[in-house]
Amino acid sequence: MNVTELIRYIEPTQNNGMKFVRRNMEGSVFMLNLLRFRDIADYTSHPELTPNEPISGAEAFDRYIKHALPFYMKVRGRSFLWAMTSDCGH
Repeated sequence: MNVTELIRYIEPTQNNGMKFVRRNMEGSVFMLNLLRFRDIADYTSHPELTPNEPISGAEAFDRYIKHALPFYMKVRGRSFLWAMTSDCGH
């Protein structure tokens, strides 16, 4: 990748997670996710997770959060704010 390319996200792989932790930063870590959902969730990269009936991207994210939140809580993770906004026209 050259300098002019824009990185729009960090791929949450195990390797990238280890690199992040090994930075030995002090203090709290805050994460901000600005999400836009598909009308119909796309499971092409993980077809084994495809539900029997199509669901929205928002519903798929809700299912993910319900599964993942107990793991975050185990490591003292906290959620400060959940908010939905109207479509910004994009």
